[in-house]
Amino acid sequence: MSGIIVWFLAGIFLLITILLLSGKGAFLIAGYNTASKKEKMQYNEKKLCRVMGSGMGVITIFMVVLASFGENPPDWLLASFPAVIILVVVVMLILCNTICKVKDFVTEEEIEGIEKTEKEKRHESIIKISSIIVSMMFCVILGIILLTGEVKVTLEDKEIEIQGSFWIDYQVPLDSINTISFREDLLIGKRTGGFGSLKLNQGNFRNDEFGAYTLYAYTKCDSFVVLDTDDRMVVINAETHEETKELYNNLKEALSK
Repeated sequence: MSGIIVWFLAGIFLLITILLLSGKGAFLIAGYNTASKKEKMQYNEKKLCRVMGSGMGVITIFMVVLASFGENPPDWLLASFPAVIILVVVVMLILCNTICKVKDFVTEEEIEGIEKTEKEKRHESIIKISSIIVSMMFCVILGIILLTGEVKVTLEDKEIEIQGSFWIDYQVPLDSINTISFREDLLIGKRTGGFGSLKLNQGNFRNDEFGAYTLYAYTKCDSFVVLDTDDRMVVINAETHEETKELYNNLKEALSK
């Protein structure tokens, strides 16, 4: 998982943590937000929110630590992440069903005698629908960021325009290019800034061969066009080996004129 995605998720988790620790945000708690009034009366809502917030806080801290390692977190940290989540979830479930339960005796008759007003029913329906919509939107946005996007390379009169989804565009003046080469043995190294997903690698990178350089590439294509410019090395590719080879030939032909 790319560092920028982890930081983004950590930010979302932090906001949810703060909301829950304040004793609010019960509508975000799965199961509780769809429970009947009778079922909700068996729990201390503020205490329930704070228990869930504490668990979310532990996960948030772990994600911040994970994101701080950038694109190369230690293997032991990645391996322990699922275990931490499972442990936190188990502890939260235990606490929610023990210390969050209302200790004051409430008879079944008293619980069943409470009827929801029409306003309460509408309010609960709005909360349920809103939480579902927000969850779906979050999943859709995350899926779009992780699974879509493209790198578009356009040859202009005096420059090469490189456009990458979800990241800033980059221009390479033609008269600044010293050499151009086609590579299939390139180790991209470590990202020092930029955007990465399951489909794209973009931004500033560093490896042993080039030092600091700029990369706009598809993750599943192992072929690259390397531009040695006056400013720095620039590496690009297309979605497939064949398309990258064609891109190389077109750029090489344009530079030879």
